[in-house]
Amino acid sequence: MKIHVCDICGRVKDIDSIREKIARKEIDQFDVFTSFDDIAGTRCTCEYLDDVYELLEYIKSNPLLKVLEIENKIENPSSEGYRGIHVIVSTEVYYCGVLESAKVEIQLRTAFQNAWSMKTHALTYKQDMSKL
Repeated sequence: MKIHVCDICGRVKDIDSIREKIARKEIDQFDVFTSFDDIAGTRCTCEYLDDVYELLEYIKSNPLLKVLEIENKIENPSSEGYRGIHVIVSTEVYYCGVLESAKVEIQLRTAFQNAWSMKTHALTYKQDMSKL
């Protein structure tokens, strides 16, 4: 199996975004790691659509990752036209010297889907669409 990967990037949710979500959803500070599906995330951009699905199968079969949720926005795109697959997984991480379970969001999409997302994100994400 050869998967054509163009780019892999990751991020940790910034503190202001965490604070806003805690306040908005009234999350207890001690429940942050169990309440957030996207405290950390990674995006894998593939060359072809077949590669996206092959990578999804690899993630599902990886014994180090427990798949909790799969949202296929390729088959069910957003009203703005966003397409990609979002996978929420649980994995073990060391935090303060203790092995903890943490949720991570993995986004899978093609280079074309990524370009569309990057150009439309600022216009559509968390925006009042009536103002656009």
